[in-house]
Amino acid sequence: MSSSNETGSDGKVSNRKSISMVINGDDRKDPSPKDEAGKRAPEMRADSNADKKLKTDEANVAVVTPDVANPYKKNAATSPLASKLSLCTCGTKRQVQTASASAGFPGRQFYSCPNCGNYDWADEPTSRYVQEAGPDCKCGKASVQRSVTAQSNSNRGRKFWCCAKGKENGCKFFQWKDEDEQLATPRKLFDDKTLERPTLPGYVTYEPDWNKMRVLQQMMNVDPQVFTETTGRYDSIHVEAAWKVHNAVQQKDFDAAKMRIKEGQHDRKSDGYDRYGFPETYKLPMLDLPNTPLDEQAGEVFLLHGTQPNNLHSILFEGHKTELAGRHGTIYGAGIYFAEDATKSDQYSSNDERYERDGTVGKLHEKIYKECRHPKNVRYALVCRVLLGQHVESSDGATRTKDSKNVFTTKLRNELADMDDGDVPNSLIGLPGNSGRRFREFVVFDDDQVMVEYLVAYKRIRNFCECGNKVMERTVTKEGENRGRKVHLCPNAKQCGFIRMFPLCNCGQSACIQTSRTPNNPGRKYYSCYQKRYQNHKRYQNHGTSCDFFEWKY
Repeated sequence: MSSSNETGSDGKVSNRKSISMVINGDDRKDPSPKDEAGKRAPEMRADSNADKKLKTDEANVAVVTPDVANPYKKNAATSPLASKLSLCTCGTKRQVQTASASAGFPGRQFYSCPNCGNYDWADEPTSRYVQEAGPDCKCGKASVQRSVTAQSNSNRGRKFWCCAKGKENGCKFFQWKDEDEQLATPRKLFDDKTLERPTLPGYVTYEPDWNKMRVLQQMMNVDPQVFTETTGRYDSIHVEAAWKVHNAVQQKDFDAAKMRIKEGQHDRKSDGYDRYGFPETYKLPMLDLPNTPLDEQAGEVFLLHGTQPNNLHSILFEGHKTELAGRHGTIYGAGIYFAEDATKSDQYSSNDERYERDGTVGKLHEKIYKECRHPKNVRYALVCRVLLGQHVESSDGATRTKDSKNVFTTKLRNELADMDDGDVPNSLIGLPGNSGRRFREFVVFDDDQVMVEYLVAYKRIRNFCECGNKVMERTVTKEGENRGRKVHLCPNAKQCGFIRMFPLCNCGQSACIQTSRTPNNPGRKYYSCYQKRYQNHKRYQNHGTSCDFFEWKY
């Protein structure tokens, strides 16, 4: 073993150790020892560990003869990695250098880190150090590329940029590599193992604006006498809460339907909203409600639709408008029915007694009662944007009022017949007839002409007593279990005798207070139907059947 000083191609003197050996009769030199990663350093300094045993074989030995062409000159020049940015594990961009003529692999290009001294050959694509330099992280250095390895992650194998210092010591920088390159990679919407539900197309936001609530209350006002005849016990509706409904998919379909209707009416003269005959008590709040103005040319209006609580989640969040279709006495065809009078829409609603956690109603309550409490014993109505466009009228659902021609073209009664000028009407208005119908109904047969705007929760209440006087509202002040309960009573209580103490049961009577005897709630007070408590008493046997009303007092 001998030590020699040699002059490199750059004119500098490098001190290196050479090892001579004879293999098959040829004198060959091992250009340099291996480093820890099993790679050859371009040069070996004199102060390195020369006593370390070097493992060499014929494949790792370069023949040093002046007549043999350098096998790395061409590879170094044409290597795609030589022109590619290299990044060290410390986050520093490495420099591309060329081994000197005196080195073991003269002319071979390699990457060298000016910070930590790591190096790698440029023509070895399998190197663990050679990689692209990503965008600068928060530390001001180039980020490094990593990939998701967790088997349970839906993004497994997806590459991303992060800080070179690691998760614990770094700056928490993170960016997907495919987003940086604007190359979207297909991946699953949700994990097969967790089966997380995809995002629903619709959502609601609680409406705290008192002015909107005032307008909605005006739209929901009813005739006390008619409402009492319909419900039997109540004469008014009180709006308890409201939610704005959002659905981008339905909005897009609704706008497209609006354009189609307007294009078909460009030659027609519009009479505005007077053509639909809305009463002023409904028309004024309808025009005062929207955030986005109604399109008069397309006949865009606000109408009411009553429905069951178990249908609301599908309508509001999943976008299933089929739940809006008429199912009870579809005299005006197989369409979607609406009303201008809350008394009519109330006929198709049902009572929602209390907050539920299970089932379809439980999913609905979880989403809408985040910013307010469940009011208890409420009903729901949908305030919808509806495109009426050109309409026809009928009182029997078979013939048109104007010319006595057929309303529908088929027995399925889902397509309106053409008008006299050849145009196809967009909606049907059902007029009150001789069969007991006292409200107008508005029917459309294309669900793209409907978009739900508001969900309204309301209560049936009673504001007038039997003698027709408006009731007074008082509070029980006498000591006892009823202290603090709200009371409605007639001003002429001695003559009329009307008095109601809230809450009322489903029968419309004052609920009574009882004490629980169950093991889980011993001694806890609750409200129940008054008739149910005394149904076995002889005095109350002729007062009718009881209801299943239940509500905890506290």
